[in-house]
Amino acid sequence: MDLSVLIATYNRMAHLKQALDSLSGQEGAEQILWEVIIVDNNSTDGTRDFVREYAKGCSLNLRYYFEPSQGKSYALNAGIKEAKGQVIAITDDDVVVDKNWISSIWQACNRYSNLCFGGKILPLWPQDIPSWITTEGPYRLVGGAIISHDWGNSVCPYDRQMYAPLGANLFIRRKAFEEFGEFNTELGPKGLRSETQGYMEDSELCFRLMRAGEQCLYIPAALVYHPVPAERLKKSYFLRWYFGSGKALVRMEGMCNNSVKLMGVPRYLFRSLAEHAIQWWLAFDPKRRFFKKLQTYHVLGQIAQCFLNTRKSNIAIQ
Repeated sequence: MDLSVLIATYNRMAHLKQALDSLSGQEGAEQILWEVIIVDNNSTDGTRDFVREYAKGCSLNLRYYFEPSQGKSYALNAGIKEAKGQVIAITDDDVVVDKNWISSIWQACNRYSNLCFGGKILPLWPQDIPSWITTEGPYRLVGGAIISHDWGNSVCPYDRQMYAPLGANLFIRRKAFEEFGEFNTELGPKGLRSETQGYMEDSELCFRLMRAGEQCLYIPAALVYHPVPAERLKKSYFLRWYFGSGKALVRMEGMCNNSVKLMGVPRYLFRSLAEHAIQWWLAFDPKRRFFKKLQTYHVLGQIAQCFLNTRKSNIAIQ
């Protein structure tokens, strides 16, 4: 098998149909041996029956697998074990993949010897976008809470210190998982309100590869579109997301461990919190004001996770 497409899903049957429909319409992939694996992570909305029924009437080599351990990383790791492809392409259950997505992935893997690749992700906006959402400039709110990954139209390497591919469009050779391990199950969404409870399982894996000397490549021809649901166009969602991403950053990087601390929290985080909070309170431009508020919440999330880590350590010692 050349390629396995891996989709972890949880209670998103209606969105999953859209993703599968786009995979069914692939062009230029006739000579590629590929499969699609759906990993159901405890869905209660009829996902199992839907996938099995869909498989009967489609041209896809579609397989269903159930993973009872709650969490996207558990589901992805289970799918990796089930996958038969030399390359594993990971995407979300609510995307629309470009009609040349499969062929673009396979062409990149044949042209470049790298182990890890990331593709372009463009948001699909609803008809009405709130005026406070900025998509360009210093206060842009896409690329994080709103999934977007657009580095232009040229192939380029990722900066191993700053940037990594996103899990909505990530393809990795099987060899990478064998050499560097699978997804960290301490990271990633875990069930209800998952968009605010877990992050960075994809970034952590890619950074792990890059820090070991591997180079990840950005492949713009491998394109997917990511819908932006109405519930993500609320300020409350952004605040939860930035707070949660701050917590995930600490879990991923362990920044609490190697710094001068105050009550278990690195002192520089308190300085950062004060700086962002002051800039938030003093900002007159509404877009700058909200952007600085989000940065404040992001640092608060880091501090909260450091407190939690310290508490767990103290309990373990006792």
